Amino acid sequence: MIRIPLAVLGLAFGLAAVSASAAAPAATVRIGAIAARLWYNNSGTLSGNLLAGKEPFVGWNTVIGEGAAGEPATDLMVDVTMLGNRSEEQSVDEPLEIWVTEKAGKIIARRKFDYMLVPQQGALHNTLWLQDVGCAGKLTFHARFRKQIKTASLALDCGE
Repeated sequence: MIRIPLAVLGLAFGLAAVSASAAAPAATVRIGAIAARLWYNNSGTLSGNLLAGKEPFVGWNTVIGEGAAGEPATDLMVDVTMLGNRSEEQSVDEPLEIWVTEKAGKIIARRKFDYMLVPQQGALHNTLWLQDVGCAGKLTFHARFRKQIKTASLALDCGE
């Protein structure tokens, strides 16, 4: 039989208590915002956040650069930011799910992040890339983390 000194046991329990209290701030991790940015085919750059303007984005014939697009774009990046408690870096092993549905509710893209390291300052950006959606019609972006769910919508319509 192995005998462990009481001082060693006390140290082990003390470290376990510190670990438990260090994990507690993870409860403050939350979804910050959902952003959507067009990938411009000509310049190879991303647009500003289409969901953040004062006026709704007019996504009409974005594949040829019409409407508010500015230049031709067929792909879209969805960006979900995660915010922490701003006092320390936080390791989170609970999933963040991002998915996109089209007008009829069918899921057209999905991504799951099983692990995140939320920085002390700023936000962690988690992205989902959508291909060939320049004429996809109404898209709804969904993000779920723990019991928090956020959604945002955008229309990318085409026609003559």
